[in-house]
Amino acid sequence: LRDMHGGLRAVAQAARTSQVLRQAQRFASAGGTGYGKGPYRGFVPPKVPEWQTRTGEFIATSAWLWFFWRIKLDGNHLLGIHDFGDHGDEHEHH
Repeated sequence: LRDMHGGLRAVAQAARTSQVLRQAQRFASAGGTGYGKGPYRGFVPPKVPEWQTRTGEFIATSAWLWFFWRIKLDGNHLLGIHDFGDHGDEHEHH
């Protein structure tokens, strides 16, 4: 009987939790009344200096160029077309 009472209590608690979550979801979808105004709801992004923007673009471009260069050199190995031990040598060296 004690286990049944505990089970009923758990079911009642789950029902209350479900009701609270549904109510919170309903109020959350009410619109922009909760906080802030504007496109970012009050968040103002910092001004980034031009040199930081250019440096970031340079580093990102360098990383992509390096990536494409490595794909050009090792792409067949990465795709499994050649074994990593295969260096493209057609002749055995003794």
